[in-house]
Amino acid sequence: MHERESAARKSTIYACERDKTRALTLQQMVRIAGAEGLVTIEACQDFLRVNPNQPPWNGVGALLLDPSCSGSGIVGRDEVLEVVLPREAVIEASKPQSKKRKRKLPVETGRPIMDTPEIPEKTPFKEDELPVQLSTRLTALSTFQLKLLLHAFEFPKARKITYSTCSIYAQENEHVVIKALDSPIAKRRGWRILQRHEKISGMKAWEIRGDLQACREVSEAEDVEKVAEACIRCEKGTKEGTQGFFVTAFVRDGEDQAAQELLEEEEEWEGLSDGSDGS
Repeated sequence: MHERESAARKSTIYACERDKTRALTLQQMVRIAGAEGLVTIEACQDFLRVNPNQPPWNGVGALLLDPSCSGSGIVGRDEVLEVVLPREAVIEASKPQSKKRKRKLPVETGRPIMDTPEIPEKTPFKEDELPVQLSTRLTALSTFQLKLLLHAFEFPKARKITYSTCSIYAQENEHVVIKALDSPIAKRRGWRILQRHEKISGMKAWEIRGDLQACREVSEAEDVEKVAEACIRCEKGTKEGTQGFFVTAFVRDGEDQAAQELLEEEEEWEGLSDGSDGS
């Protein structure tokens, strides 16, 4: 975003959050970060109800999808440290006071982040969940995640999409990626996965890649190894000291197939004759 900023053209980040309370927390975080002029929060906005072909969405060039997931990669989910957000009074209290008024302003604290209610699709992960229950939940989550990703493919100006989860399960990760790449919308618009050698240095050098066997469970394509290499995994309890996390990116280089076909049809048709040739 910093590189794209210019006096002539400024970019905007649209953050969709359909839960009202979570949207208020997000707004507070954006204000603390000093990014109010850069981020527009779409409170109570369901991403799936956004029309990609209408303003301002038809001008979006990149999307970051961090969908609801099982949260199975989070370490100590039940022992998360309480994080308290400062309110505006804290900021005011930190400012130098006039010599005429030396009274101290009270310091208020906000509500802990973890107190905000979870949206329906994001329920706490249970280590002792029965296999049948877990399978059912993962199926529902992965179906929802794929739906979000395919919807992102619909944005006409989009050229980059990042997909990430804090899940350790292939159903929410590699399986979703493979199914998305095999979808008609991906093929029609020319979406492909960002290859490992195309990534920035840190992402390219990361040793833990996608699960090849998991990719083969849903695809017999010859290039499935490249898809696995293009995915990045972080495992909990390893020497890297990370939580469980998954991320990959999609790109498209040219115009989508439908737009190209329409352009070719227009070029072939030379318009109505003026009648000078007797037609």
